Amino acid sequence: MRKHIFARFALVLAGLLFAALPSFAQAIWVNTPIHTNQPFNRALPMQTWECSGPQATLGTDMVEFLDTDGTVNGYVDCHGNIVGAGSTTSWSAITNPTANLVLSMGTYNTAFEASGNSGFAWTWPSSDAAVPGGLAIANTTAATNFSARSSPAFGFEASYWDGSAAQMDTWTINSLTSSSTNSDLILAYTGSAPVYSLAVPGLVASKLVDFSGATGLNLPATITAATPTTDLSVGTGTFRFDFTSSGGGVSFINQTAASSSLNQWSPQFVFGGQYWNGTASAADLWNYETQLGTGANPTTTLIFRHSGSTGAAYAQFPNIETPGLANFSGASDLYTPTGAGAAGTVAGDLKFDSTNLNYHGFTGQDSIVAVFPATTNPTTSDCVKWAVVSGQIYLADTGAACGGATLWNNIGNPAGDKTFSMTAYSTDFSYTSSGEFRWDDTNPATNVAANPTPSLLLSGNYWNGAASATDLWTIFGNIGNGTNGDSTFELLHAGSTGAPSVQVPGLSSPTRLVSALPTASTHATYSYWVSDSTTIVTEGQTCAGSGGATALAISNGTIWKCF
Repeated sequence: MRKHIFARFALVLAGLLFAALPSFAQAIWVNTPIHTNQPFNRALPMQTWECSGPQATLGTDMVEFLDTDGTVNGYVDCHGNIVGAGSTTSWSAITNPTANLVLSMGTYNTAFEASGNSGFAWTWPSSDAAVPGGLAIANTTAATNFSARSSPAFGFEASYWDGSAAQMDTWTINSLTSSSTNSDLILAYTGSAPVYSLAVPGLVASKLVDFSGATGLNLPATITAATPTTDLSVGTGTFRFDFTSSGGGVSFINQTAASSSLNQWSPQFVFGGQYWNGTASAADLWNYETQLGTGANPTTTLIFRHSGSTGAAYAQFPNIETPGLANFSGASDLYTPTGAGAAGTVAGDLKFDSTNLNYHGFTGQDSIVAVFPATTNPTTSDCVKWAVVSGQIYLADTGAACGGATLWNNIGNPAGDKTFSMTAYSTDFSYTSSGEFRWDDTNPATNVAANPTPSLLLSGNYWNGAASATDLWTIFGNIGNGTNGDSTFELLHAGSTGAPSVQVPGLSSPTRLVSALPTASTHATYSYWVSDSTTIVTEGQTCAGSGGATALAISNGTIWKCF
């Protein structure tokens, strides 16, 4: 032990002396033989040894210290540095550098091994971009036009238990040049887990980030815009997945296995925008997912949901083809294609004509889908009829069962003339009480013009000597103009030139006394029966009363004549 202490003291002293020497004559004094394989002997005088160069090389520019048994005890270089023999210098004894350092590693590997949770860090106080500090692991062999040079690998190793023994878990990173012009940064893994992940607090890729060699890409459970470090932002650009063949795809799969009691729904895919709710910006969200029923082989439903803006929400699809059931039960409205003059053009087509307000389908040709107003309230077993209003075609209730009579009160107002061919059929109007059958002229009269009653026309056909012609009787009520105009029930005839006559069986007129007859001048052609006429000696004599005969009094506009 004393020899070791003495040797180290002598070396320190030699270092101090060495530091005092001129730079052109670097030498050290050692209390040991210059040649190797000689035992240490303090009795020998101090000797000098001059360095052959500014950088000493072990074995040529260093002096060995031998113990008495010939074991190398240590070395001293020409700079006065003491190095222990057969061992490495303590990592903690290395001091800060004052200049750049380049180590030529050749083909040798270098490993930093740590026990426990110790770490390994390089720190540089300079943040000046013009004087960047850093650690470079470089392949200094120059590339050629046919051979690229990849960088050495930087590795991280851990130890795990495989169930029976300790094994190494390794991540490596290096720059791999696959050609003379392209370079890829490769992160590789070997070790325990068949499924492994790469956790990156924030990933900003100004170039292509290639995960093509990965068996899976695991994202965080939630990516939010709360902080930039967890936000995946594309600015005004597009986030896109490109595939080189039609077999590629993007899948969102719930990896939790189903059980006999619980089926696992899919993850949700959410599209979000921002809308103004009147006071602030708020999120407007659309999401869709698949929902599974219960039990084995359950029903599966693709569901679209909306939350956010209270305005009308619509989902627009250019074309929808569903091999199975398309369930829109959750929608408040379902709109069909709409346009002016829209018409059905292909099988399964359904459109709405906004001009005539009709639905159109296609049955080999454009077809109108018949509907009826919700206010119609049809009666069970009633027959339907077509109704057309301003181009809109719909169904209406006839008011009676099909094949039966239409209720008289359900006959609508006509929009034009109508002729019925009754052939030999009769029409009978039967009443169970004293009802009325009326033809009314509803046009109002004025102070200068009255409106007569509608006319009832009775026509037949006669032979005029050359052909059949119409013989017509017209019955109507004629009303005089002015205030309280006279109302006359007229029976007119047109047609045959033979003598027209009216036959009324049991015709009777009001019976009164001759003295009660009205003024003849204002009642021309009026007739009355009188019960106190004098005996009729000459037909058409002037009526005189106080007799006992019954006579017919007719006014000629001047006097009453009795017959």
